[in-house]
Amino acid sequence: MPLDFHKSSDGFQLGIWRMDESLEELHQLVTLSDSDTLTLAGFKSEYRKHEWLTTRVLAKQLLSSSQEVTISYNANGKPHLVNSMYSISISHTKNFVAVLLSKHHAIGIDIETIRPGRIEKIATKF
Repeated sequence: MPLDFHKSSDGFQLGIWRMDESLEELHQLVTLSDSDTLTLAGFKSEYRKHEWLTTRVLAKQLLSSSQEVTISYNANGKPHLVNSMYSISISHTKNFVAVLLSKHHAIGIDIETIRPGRIEKIATKF
C-alpha cells in the first residue's frame, strides 16, 4: 500500500498516504460500522469516498491496530478518535491524505499541493 511517508517519535505518529488504490482495495483494509457505511454511501463524489476511506486505513495503520479505528467529529468538524488516548488531525490534498496522531498534545496538520496562485490565496490563513 502506498504509505509515502511515516515518522514517529515520542507520542507522535505522522503518515502521508498516496491514494493509488481502488475503493474496493480500501474496503478490504477496514471494517466499517453501520454508521460509517451510511456516511460513506452519502458521499456523491468518488474522490471524497477515496479520501474518507484512506483516512481510516491510514489511522488504523499508524495505530498498528488489529481493532477498527472509529473517527468521530464534533459540532465544529474537528475529528477525534473514539476510545483512544490519541488526538488526531487530518488533511487532504490532491491524491494525498495526511494523518497526525499525538498522545500528549493538541495537534494540527495541513498539506497542500503546490499550484500557481494557490499559496497566495491561503496565505492570509497563516
